[in-house]
Amino acid sequence: MRKNYKFLLLIFLLVLFCKKSIFSQEILLFEKTPTKFEDFDGNFGPNRKKFNFTSLGFGAPIPLSIDSEKFIPSNIGFFMMINKNFKHKINNFLALHCNIGYSSSRFYLDENFNSEMPNQSLNAEKIRYLIRNLKSNAGVQINFKTKRGNQFGKYINLGGYAGWVFHHKLKYSYSNSKTSVNESKLNYFESLNYGLATKLGIKKNAIFINYRLSNFFNSEETNLLELPRIIIGFEIDVFSGDYR
Repeated sequence: MRKNYKFLLLIFLLVLFCKKSIFSQEILLFEKTPTKFEDFDGNFGPNRKKFNFTSLGFGAPIPLSIDSEKFIPSNIGFFMMINKNFKHKINNFLALHCNIGYSSSRFYLDENFNSEMPNQSLNAEKIRYLIRNLKSNAGVQINFKTKRGNQFGKYINLGGYAGWVFHHKLKYSYSNSKTSVNESKLNYFESLNYGLATKLGIKKNAIFINYRLSNFFNSEETNLLELPRIIIGFEIDVFSGDYR
């Protein structure tokens, strides 16, 4: 009897799927070529008046300075973000963009420089900061190709971002005693941050660079050097579908 229920359920799902596929076919041919495709897509899409999509990004904080500032000795870290992006088209060349999202950063410190580490312990290993951030950015999008259909094409985003660190943690361990230490709610950690953001995109893929202008550490509470300011990574559009 149980097998019969499974068989009937399978038939039902197949019928439902076929019915949905039949009635959700796109119109590919028209009796007359439309002069405005916006009338058929609701003026929504990568090259329409309005558009929104979700993106995932992966990258790394880079221990690189573009001026004379010194940073706490670090190795290349790890960065991950998920954003909800919004775009408003002004013309074929220019658009406004903004997003809201979540990011997680890991800064791996170089314990060979013991005197500059935040834990001040000669035997500490795997020293790293974990920073979780809610953020938003906004700016302009410049498109390089005007005739691209309802597609992303090639573009560059220029703007800035602001964020709120809702969780941070300093982690390190001692191999000789197999002890792991987690320190949170550090009194010298700033909760607000901001910086510059740029993104170079081709279709659904993009390379991004973020440069933090603000400090993570309050200089009145600690004499630690700052964490690296540059994050470079790769971003992909997900769940937005294909557009013509």
